[in-house]
Amino acid sequence: MEAELLGSDWIWVGKDRKGRRGGGIGILARKKLNPKLLASKNENILWVGVGSVYIAVVYLPPKDPEGVNVQTLDE
Repeated sequence: MEAELLGSDWIWVGKDRKGRRGGGIGILARKKLNPKLLASKNENILWVGVGSVYIAVVYLPPKDPEGVNVQTLDE
């Protein structure tokens, strides 16, 4: 993603899934907004701070046999 955005006004803010092949969660933001990746224990939630605004990007897998979506929504 970084290579595609090189030289543009945009930046990719995201995190990869751990222990799995491929995938992750992220958001595009303008560089001039100076987005900050905030800590989250849940790999399906991405918190990004832009000034005094906080944005949550949430991924709920379509097939959820382990109850991960319920844990994600509870958080």
